[in-house]
Amino acid sequence: MDRITLWFKLLSYGIALINEYDTYTAGLVECTMEELYELAAEKAKELSESPLLADTTVISDKYCGFDGCHEIIVFMSYDTTEEKFNAIAEYLYKNVYTLKKIK
Repeated sequence: MDRITLWFKLLSYGIALINEYDTYTAGLVECTMEELYELAAEKAKELSESPLLADTTVISDKYCGFDGCHEIIVFMSYDTTEEKFNAIAEYLYKNVYTLKKIK
């Protein structure tokens, strides 16, 4: 299944929380956009291993967001409870931008 078809299929049946990694983020981490994508992909893998996100789909994509930023997208079912949604949103808020700097 190509990426566009996957996007439409997932968005048709659920909720997406999108986290963007842009040039500002790259500046904070002191890395290039290419290095930032590697960090974001690593973070997406780490997040996907959380038991809280077991019933979600976590993907990262390169240069796909606003102004060419990278993204981590967390898809969840349309029937996710408000409590679970809030717990996932809080977890992402606390963890999604804790990136390890490039040495």
